[in-house]
Amino acid sequence: MTEHGQRQKTEPGGRGRGDAGGADILAELQASPGGLSEAEAVSRLQRYGYNELPEKHVPAWRKLLGYLWGPIPWMIEAAAVMSALVRHWEDFGIITALLALNAVVGFWEEYHADTAIEALKKKLALHGRVKRDAMWRSIPARGIVPGDG
Repeated sequence: MTEHGQRQKTEPGGRGRGDAGGADILAELQASPGGLSEAEAVSRLQRYGYNELPEKHVPAWRKLLGYLWGPIPWMIEAAAVMSALVRHWEDFGIITALLALNAVVGFWEEYHADTAIEALKKKLALHGRVKRDAMWRSIPARGIVPGDG
């Protein structure tokens, strides 16, 4: 139990997550209290890659067409096709216009949300403090590797 009366979660080996001592963690990460050497950090950077998530870029035309794909758009598209088959051109025009308007509004909102997220990413302080060669230093967050302290 923790000090707040909650049960502590255990790992498969029966140890609680908070039970590992500092020495166990350092051994598991192959690190030392003085931090990694610069050479080891460069080696780990080459082995594990940068500390960042890959971003998937979806073309704008594909995002727009995504608003026309799915169960609800299919029903609306089916209604438009049926209106065309029975030659109710006014209904066909209204249904098609509303489907297109819905896609454009959804795309526009997503575009503004994506733009806001990009602006926030640029404003973030993307630096971290690590101990390398027994000295604390600030480095870009993408250069942090497993074992940095």
